[in-house]
Amino acid sequence: MTDRKSQGEGSGDVVAFLGPETSYTHQATLKAFPDHPLTPLPTISSVFEAIQSGTAARGVVPLENSTNGSVVTTLDLLADVKGKLQDIEICGEAFVKVEHALLGRWKGEQRGVKRGEEGSVKGEEAAPSADLSHIQTLYSHPQAWTQCTLFLDSLSSSLPHPIIKNDVSSTSYAAQLVAQDTTGTSAAVSSQMAAEKYGLDVLSSGIQDRQDNFTRFLILRNKKGGALEKNNCATALNASASTSATQAPRPKEHETSNTTIGKKSHKALLSLSPPATTSVNPSPSHLSKAPSLSPVLPLLASQNGKYGTEISNIQTRPAGTKPWDYVFLVELEVQSLTEANISEEGPKYLVEEGVVKGLEKNWEGAIRVLGVWRDGWRERE
Repeated sequence: MTDRKSQGEGSGDVVAFLGPETSYTHQATLKAFPDHPLTPLPTISSVFEAIQSGTAARGVVPLENSTNGSVVTTLDLLADVKGKLQDIEICGEAFVKVEHALLGRWKGEQRGVKRGEEGSVKGEEAAPSADLSHIQTLYSHPQAWTQCTLFLDSLSSSLPHPIIKNDVSSTSYAAQLVAQDTTGTSAAVSSQMAAEKYGLDVLSSGIQDRQDNFTRFLILRNKKGGALEKNNCATALNASASTSATQAPRPKEHETSNTTIGKKSHKALLSLSPPATTSVNPSPSHLSKAPSLSPVLPLLASQNGKYGTEISNIQTRPAGTKPWDYVFLVELEVQSLTEANISEEGPKYLVEEGVVKGLEKNWEGAIRVLGVWRDGWRERE
């Protein structure tokens, strides 16, 4: 399998993603951008930096898993306490059903039975009772372990020897390490896509604890625009479409009362940062006065009737100002405005001109809109 990387082209339409190839982020990127050159990058922060610098037009990073929860690194970069990523905005999202498999080599005479030409996986996957007694070492990403606890516990108890688990940077790299192991005694918790790339046997499939195991990915862009500015945020994933701020006229303040509020079709993410402090060694009394969401939450709740928004998620990250100060990342469900002259810009208007302006009267720190985008989960159903 070859990736669609840029060959002698500019960076105007390149999509950067958290690599390596065959990772679940790669799968999300292929789904969202089937016709653009893709560039795998080694870290989540390098994807953010590529968008900020303009070396990539779009970026795809993991945000949360339905089993494991949030990806802290992504949250920290969205909080951006050092102010180095101010031009990045979220313009879409993608979802991938995470189906883990145990990849390795069949034992002895079984080797090659399940494999077709060029190392691709063919036929039925291994049954749970397959002989895996030759497996001594496992490789995978730490989150994959916790998503496959039932299978791994069963595997460990069935083997006549202890099994060694090694954490690696990604499930894709785990498969690569197993492919390089000439002894055939190692296995990886990875994906069937990785099995195809590295010519491995699928020793067991669907080994995750929950069959409704999904990972949610954010699609990023530079708000200053670029080669893809006039296109959907994800060309083949309408659930991740986003429109430019110049595409539709904003309604005037007095027009909102006559505008029809439609179904919840969009999401938005706000960043609420505490006021900056100039004290290097604040007094104990100063430390006790950390900003609270108490005056903000009732206001956000009151927006529901007038502006059609609801809080769906709140995350906190250390603000870097003083102990126990936090940046609050507040995700909203946003209803659409159905008036024709507002079009897709309606949800963005509701957030920027309605919610944010209301918050500014009750929050002393900085408020940033990190993005308004179409609800990918609702539109995939």
